Amino acid sequence: LVRDDRQGSGDMEDRDEGDLFDATSWAPGDTISDGNKAKLDLNGWYVDLADKEKSLANPLIYNGNVFFTAYTPPANAADAPEECTGSALGDGYFYAVSVADASPPFDLVDENHTNLENRKIKLNSQGIPGDPIIMNGDTGPLIFAGGDVIKDIHGESPLSSDSFRQEFWIDLFD
Repeated sequence: LVRDDRQGSGDMEDRDEGDLFDATSWAPGDTISDGNKAKLDLNGWYVDLADKEKSLANPLIYNGNVFFTAYTPPANAADAPEECTGSALGDGYFYAVSVADASPPFDLVDENHTNLENRKIKLNSQGIPGDPIIMNGDTGPLIFAGGDVIKDIHGESPLSSDSFRQEFWIDLFD
C-alpha cells in the first residue's frame, strides 16, 4: 500500500518495492528498525503473497482496513486432463489488513491479533474468488468473499458502521 498524503504538490516521485516497508513477516509488537519505520511512515508497506498466489479481484477499503481476495492455482494444474475439472479449480483466500501497517485488524483465525495467520483465511469455495462486498445485516455490517460470510471467531461483526468514506487502492507490483 503506497502512502499518499494528498498534499497536491503535483510532483510525483517514483517508488519501488525497496522504498516500502516489508510487512510480510512483521506482527504487531515486533520491533521496527528506524529505517523501516521511516519507510512505513513516509512511503507505505507491502506484503508478499504465497508462491503462485495472485489477487485477481478488486480490493475493498473500509474503516481503515483493506479487504481483498487472492487465488492459488492447484498444484496439479499442469497435470489436469481438462482445465474445467474439479481438480483444476484452485483455492481462494480472503485477506484483512490494516491500511496503517498491514497488521491483522481482527480475529480471522484465533483470538491473538498479533498472530499473522489472522491476516488470511482459506475460503470454503474453490476457484477464483470475486470482490469482497459489505452488506448491512441484522447485527451490523458483514463482509462477504467468495460466497463466504467473513466475521470474527465470536460470531460478531468485525466491522463498524460508524462511517463510510470512499478511498482508493491500486496494486503497483506484479
